[in-house]
Amino acid sequence: MKCVPAAACMLAAASMLLAATPMMGQDVLDIVRKVDEATLKVKSITYNFRITPLEGNPNQFGMISGQAKLIRVTDLDDSPFHVVIDNPATDGPPGSNPILVVAFDGETAYRINHEDRTHRWAKMAEDGEDLLDRRAMLARMIEFTHPTPFSDELNADSLKLEGSKEIGEVDCHVVHVVYENQMAEARWYFGKKDFLPHRVERINGGYALELTAVNPKAEIKAADFALKAPEGYDSEEYSTQPRLLAVGKEAPDFELQSGEGKTVKLSDLRGHVVLLDFWATWCPPCRLAMPGLQKLHEHFKDRKVKIIGVSTSEDEDPVEGPIRYMKEQKFTYGLLVEGDKVAEAFKVRNLPTFYLIDAEGRVAFTHVGFDKANEERLQTLIEELLEKAKK
Repeated sequence: MKCVPAAACMLAAASMLLAATPMMGQDVLDIVRKVDEATLKVKSITYNFRITPLEGNPNQFGMISGQAKLIRVTDLDDSPFHVVIDNPATDGPPGSNPILVVAFDGETAYRINHEDRTHRWAKMAEDGEDLLDRRAMLARMIEFTHPTPFSDELNADSLKLEGSKEIGEVDCHVVHVVYENQMAEARWYFGKKDFLPHRVERINGGYALELTAVNPKAEIKAADFALKAPEGYDSEEYSTQPRLLAVGKEAPDFELQSGEGKTVKLSDLRGHVVLLDFWATWCPPCRLAMPGLQKLHEHFKDRKVKIIGVSTSEDEDPVEGPIRYMKEQKFTYGLLVEGDKVAEAFKVRNLPTFYLIDAEGRVAFTHVGFDKANEERLQTLIEELLEKAKK
């Protein structure tokens, strides 16, 4: 084996190290820094978008397009957005790619489906995330609302300037990114004049998001994000959980045993206004509500009103336990025991749950949980239903 001079060995080793290290030219770093600064300055923006699958990476919805509105706030998770999908893909089963409007106002998510003419909303902390159609979320270029828009790109394993290309009518730098630890890669198209992103090919995600008609100084009203139901659309709060019976719906009939051992049938109480309280002895909010129910019972005891507690979800002593508690507390309004199946029929999932039923057996009002103000509200509603029953 030949031995070369030490200086030559050191030079060869340095050359090998440089060849193995990803290169980032100063030009491409300067471009991305300017893009980061320009994007961070955007406080509100509107744009048209088109999402297309990358070659060899078909997704489940094909090409779609529409418009988007975004505004920047302090907390990324609270950033409002409004996305209209007005040209969904035509492939896929019927109804799988509807024309949609999806929005988030910082607290509540909204969705309008123009094909089935529905309007739904839900708090993001509850079931709102389910309303945010994946296609709409892909159309939201999150860098416009992120506190550090292009920090991942600036800290990437490699940045490579691949040349120029027009997106719409905007001349763009094309920058290929391999992210830290080579976990993902993307190709960005940054405007040469505005230094804003106009297209991104998220290679690992298998799609490209392209923006045109970009307006980084758009005047956007807060009301744009709280979607109102179009006239004639079915509108209701969205929930993944079973809903309480709708007001106006006939209450399901049932038979249960009272605390005195008598059979009580709901349909036999027609002509009376009936307040049902689904409760349990172990439930603190239920116990807090019971003195108010006793007051209602005493107020209406000589009129056609029945205040009834329906005991449910009692694991131990489901008959004697509720009877004993009512006696100990000197509550004298009605009690029905072992009401688990009735609670299911009334779609009860939290305690206490209240149903006010009119003299014709229809649901007039529902409420979940303890609320001190509910006592006065119920008294007013019962008076109104009694007056209505006279007519």
